[in-house]
Amino acid sequence: MKQKLNYDLLVIGAGAAGFYAAREAARAGLKTAIVEKNELGGTAFYWGSLPVKMIADKIKAYQKTKKMLPEFKLDLKKTDFLLQAADFKKIEAKIKKDLSQAGADLFYGEGHFNSAHEFELKEKLIKAERVILASGSQVKTNAGLELEQEPIISHKEAVSFKKLPESMLIIGMNIEGAEFASIFSFLGVKVYILDQKDSLLPGIDQDLTKVLKQELEKNGVEIMTSTTLKKAEITELKNQKVVKVEVESNLNSKQTKTTRAVQVETAQGASSTGTKTLIVDKILFTAGREANFPAGIEKMQLAFNKQGLQVNSKLQTTNPAVYALGDLNGNFGIASTAINDALIAVNELKQLDIFKNKLKAHYKKPVTHLKTAAAQTIPLNIFTLPEIGGFGLSETQLKAKNIAYRVQKYYFKDCWRSLISQKKGFVKIMLAAESEKILGVYFVGDQLSEIVSSLSLTADLELKDLLENIYIQPTRTEILREAALMEPKLGSSF
Repeated sequence: MKQKLNYDLLVIGAGAAGFYAAREAARAGLKTAIVEKNELGGTAFYWGSLPVKMIADKIKAYQKTKKMLPEFKLDLKKTDFLLQAADFKKIEAKIKKDLSQAGADLFYGEGHFNSAHEFELKEKLIKAERVILASGSQVKTNAGLELEQEPIISHKEAVSFKKLPESMLIIGMNIEGAEFASIFSFLGVKVYILDQKDSLLPGIDQDLTKVLKQELEKNGVEIMTSTTLKKAEITELKNQKVVKVEVESNLNSKQTKTTRAVQVETAQGASSTGTKTLIVDKILFTAGREANFPAGIEKMQLAFNKQGLQVNSKLQTTNPAVYALGDLNGNFGIASTAINDALIAVNELKQLDIFKNKLKAHYKKPVTHLKTAAAQTIPLNIFTLPEIGGFGLSETQLKAKNIAYRVQKYYFKDCWRSLISQKKGFVKIMLAAESEKILGVYFVGDQLSEIVSSLSLTADLELKDLLENIYIQPTRTEILREAALMEPKLGSSF
């Protein structure tokens, strides 16, 4: 006989959204269960976003030391920059500790829904008044390749290498692809990166990506835009599994190139297209993701749209007792907005009459409705080497919307704090053509995320706000004041 358990809230998935939802609901006094079938933390905390930043932090610390103390000898191996088992244990330990201290019950395993309020997990039947679905997403592959095949990898394998491959083909010039290209090219891996789109980091201003592109190419990265993966075959070379791939692009040049880890043959096609054959140790897919819907979801009678599960501004699905967060509603697909989803959903739960008598004293205070991500300015930060970040409308977006604007720009190398380290990069402020209203602020350089996050707290910025702000001196944030003091120039083509 199965053990029957009753809860106020059941959360499926312990990634960014699920973790925050379970922790905050339990803190508030709701009897909360959270179920995870894999590692705690999901893509955001365990296998993707956070681990990538941890590796990048090690690289940046090394680069800073080398720049500022060139005589200092650092005896490091390339693998020293990779994450160790202890790093993953720290991530999992924090999640367990936070959930436990909040009072949430954690269950492991893969179960299925029998109805919208009942979840079957091994020998347990979990019933809940409300359900939050936060089971995340997984990488999509193509060319007939499956992630279970040894040389074909996703971010999971990429952040947990014990030994670096000699060569790698990255499918996707999106944020994840660009971040991995930065990391692995620095570590000495021969990196190829391709995308069907015609630029690195599509949608990002090209004057920003130009700085990154130069750094990638300096590290030997071959950037193949307007290129598709046509065929892939797993084979063996020197007793090791490798992948032989054929890619097709619109390149017009005829080229033959041989390196230690790869052989390339290019043949010009009849329609300005070319084919290349690459032999690489690993293929890393970053180009697309698909939602991980829990088993039995068809029994919950929920409606779908093009993005995923249909939700309202409270994150409720078409069944008001079921909420869908993050990748499952498909609104944005990034950890920062998934966490925002979690806080909104729990905030709504705390206002329900059925739970009001269960809330702890601190949480019984009147609360207002939290803004959805769609109603806010979402900050951007790409943890490449160098980073790209900002908020508001970029020049690309302003031109697409046919909005007149002015630009003020200042370079990190001219900031007081950068006199020794000679930082690359700059900030640019996009101003309305006829007023001092700031339409957008974008950077390329090092350690931008803290600057971007603090700026995005303030909506409706004007130029005078950057001028009258008191900056700690000397800091890199002073670049905002310096840019605000520059003479504006009319927005123009790149």
